[in-house]
Amino acid sequence: MEDDRTILIHFLEDVIPFRFLPGKKLLELSEKMVPVAGSAGGILSLAGDGGIRPESASEPGIVFVLKGSLQLLEQREDGTLEIRDRLGSGRFLGEWELLFGGTRGYSLRLENDCSLCFLDGSEFLSLIREYPPFARGLSSLLRDRQGVFQAFDRFRAELSRGIAFGHVDLEDLLPLYGDLNPALHPGASDADEPDPAALQYAVKRLPNNITRTFAFLLRDELPEEFSPPDRFFQPQPSPGRRRAVWEMLPGKNLVLLRSGLSDITDLITLMCLYATEARKLRKHMYAVSAFGYLKTWLEQPGTVDKKGVENRQQAEQLLARLGFNADMAGKLLSVWPGHSIQRLYEIAVHREMFSIDIRRQRNSYNSRRTESWTSQIRRAAEKLIGASPNDLDDDYPVHIVSSNTHSLTNCLNPWFREQGERIIQWAESSGHPVCGYRWKNRQDMMYALGRDFLQEHPEERDAFELRAREAGIVRLEKTLATGIEVQLIDGAKARGRGMDSLLPESASSDPCLIVNIDYAFGEQAEHILRNLILLFHRNIRSVNFLGKAGALAGRRGDILIPTSFIHQQGDELQAPIPPDRLQLQRLEAAIGAERVHPGPMVTVEGTLLQNRMMLNYYRHLWSAVGIEMEGSFYHHEVVEAQHSGLLPKDMPQRYFYYVSDLPLGTGHNLSTPMAAAEGVPPLYAVTREVLRGIWEDQ
Repeated sequence: MEDDRTILIHFLEDVIPFRFLPGKKLLELSEKMVPVAGSAGGILSLAGDGGIRPESASEPGIVFVLKGSLQLLEQREDGTLEIRDRLGSGRFLGEWELLFGGTRGYSLRLENDCSLCFLDGSEFLSLIREYPPFARGLSSLLRDRQGVFQAFDRFRAELSRGIAFGHVDLEDLLPLYGDLNPALHPGASDADEPDPAALQYAVKRLPNNITRTFAFLLRDELPEEFSPPDRFFQPQPSPGRRRAVWEMLPGKNLVLLRSGLSDITDLITLMCLYATEARKLRKHMYAVSAFGYLKTWLEQPGTVDKKGVENRQQAEQLLARLGFNADMAGKLLSVWPGHSIQRLYEIAVHREMFSIDIRRQRNSYNSRRTESWTSQIRRAAEKLIGASPNDLDDDYPVHIVSSNTHSLTNCLNPWFREQGERIIQWAESSGHPVCGYRWKNRQDMMYALGRDFLQEHPEERDAFELRAREAGIVRLEKTLATGIEVQLIDGAKARGRGMDSLLPESASSDPCLIVNIDYAFGEQAEHILRNLILLFHRNIRSVNFLGKAGALAGRRGDILIPTSFIHQQGDELQAPIPPDRLQLQRLEAAIGAERVHPGPMVTVEGTLLQNRMMLNYYRHLWSAVGIEMEGSFYHHEVVEAQHSGLLPKDMPQRYFYYVSDLPLGTGHNLSTPMAAAEGVPPLYAVTREVLRGIWEDQ
């Protein structure tokens, strides 16, 4: 028995990633590994869940090939088996099934008499959690040798080629997109069954005229002859994504891109999703000869009212006649409320025919729009605090915040504190649904009601804006060329008794400037923050980011605190961010200790450039708690500025996220809206923490 253990230990010492384990652990593993008999021609059985599990084992696990070889067999369409690969001695298998779920779709046949050993899956997963060198070695093996992200690499390469040549052929991208199996598009690889939830997600983030547009001209600068574009062209909104899009002619759109590649990647992946689902719907409609039915229905009196809104009951009847069941019909009618039949008719005619031309600047450090945006901030700051950013005294503090356009200023606007009880009384008397939730504090409930109250009482808008200005809050109105709004806040005026009641009161009038910018989009964050650092550099005392993320730990409404960022494209681990224990304790007290999750976070290239395999890879092998799109770009720019001497190396950085979706769960993803009681408490908890930190930095 001792000799057998010695053989197993020597075997493990030669196999990555087991060779990175300490000797004591290797000895322990050798005692837990179970021999598996195997004769030539035998089939190694697979568990019902796709994992590898010999008959004697109670759970799926890892099989080691000590001697001999295995054939990996894949079934052809005609039912015969094809040898796809061979595994010789020194190899192991079963890790994909344990980490990613499901199976790689193969059978295992012993090519000759083999000496095999089996290790329980729970033991293997514990090695990943307890031994970081083992986890990193396994991640390198999966990524570099086994091509776990090969589908993403192929898609990215084809898209990059099209961008470089100035024309993207969507038909070439669609098969590669289908291979991605995006987490938000579970029906991507199904050629027949429509996925209306995914279609709705895309439609909300694409131009409103997507069903009747054939040509897209993508530019990162607007030609002078087209300025201002609203004078010449009709804007095309996309409710779920800030985009600058105009219809130049019927069937042709002009799209103004943001800095970096994230915006164009997002647009084209969404078009891939849309084209995939539109093709399924078109195929279904052609199969039932729906074209004539759709045209006749649209021309029939009474189906569409004077405002162009379709009669829902009659639309349901038509979809039933076209072979859609009641559930599918209801979901399709929700994609384009009041206009679904017209859109389906356009899909039938359009045939997913898209021409995408790209015109980008070459060798440009900054876009002119970003330069103009920075100049507007400089002029507005000078007007607010009486000095140009270039001429500020060295001890004048500036704090950069990237957040939304309301939570930070709501906490500083005295109007809310003065009108809070009135807002809540109005909501309770009118039976507002927000009052039906359980709220830990009435402040959060008040903020959740604020927008609806102002819509119901428009006469209060002037007082709301006046009190904001008196508190030193200035909104820059002409900054939408970058898609990023800006608020400048005179901290000496804002810090006082009119603040959020859960913030510590202070009579201090020490000056400071808070630059609150709306969310950037992906790589654009790097360009935006770089310009702000160059503008304010020596005066910057903190950089703060609060946003929303997809969680790999916890549930919706929880808070994630990154301790480092991993840039997904190359598994680039950036400099760690030391956690602040006091901040952690305050957030735990605000929403509950079990709902605050510190840990690494992954910056992905797009909401659709992620799948369950990728998410499980980072959850298991990197202990990641969430995914987002901007953090690593912000953090990289700060670290670079610190090393360049533009920012002090001990300058505080604060990154907080509230969980908006669970990409590995079911029923809660980005296409499912958050309830007010889910999103508002964590949003305002992190907003208060950012403001508290800024005051403490003073």
